[in-house]
Amino acid sequence: MVVRADREHRTPVNSPTEELIISAVKTAIESAHALIVSDYDKGVGHSSHSRRGLAGGLRSHAVLIDPKMRNFNAYRPATLVTPNHHEALRVAGLEEDSDVTLRQAAQLIRACLAAMLF
Repeated sequence: MVVRADREHRTPVNSPTEELIISAVKTAIESAHALIVSDYDKGVGHSSHSRRGLAGGLRSHAVLIDPKMRNFNAYRPATLVTPNHHEALRVAGLEEDSDVTLRQAAQLIRACLAAMLF
């Protein structure tokens, strides 16, 4: 049996660290075609400052997001989000787990993310 015990803080990073992250990402995406974000909800990249700082550089890039529920509304502009079906239903406020409600959830999520522009 393997056991893992972590202690972590999910407080947002401080401003100097945030500026370094924004700068590093902007530099990296200059030669990239896409930005892939896997959100672990650890306090990086969710402030309005960091989202605005990255938005300008991402207009011509695909932005692919593996979201955490708590931060779902932070994913703008997103080309693709990949919530699992339970997350999609929760975000859309739907209860029933069926093909019909999953399609409804996808349509609601798509409309929501499209409407929330910077």
